[in-house]
Amino acid sequence: VNDCKHFHCSQQNLDADHRHHHREKNRDAARKSRRKHTEKADLLHEVSSRLGPLTLSLSLSNEWVRFALSLFMLPLQILTFVVYLYSTGILGTHQLCSYLMTRLTHY
Repeated sequence: VNDCKHFHCSQQNLDADHRHHHREKNRDAARKSRRKHTEKADLLHEVSSRLGPLTLSLSLSNEWVRFALSLFMLPLQILTFVVYLYSTGILGTHQLCSYLMTRLTHY
């Protein structure tokens, strides 16, 4: 009977030691994971703070490019439509030439 009690106590001690060891490993893994996340967040913050002005500059440049393209696209769309009207016979040669001459003198 004493052997059973002793075995039972030693088994409980082993289980407790195992749980303690498992908790310690888990804590170490959690610390390591938090440290990696912190390092990654710090790196991303550093990169974004360095790229901040450049990002703003590129954004403004993109807006200017879009604006400039929109200035050229409308006349191109109009010209495409006029060419379509000419090619389908809706506009005659005389009308096409007079339209193009008025547009060329405006630019």
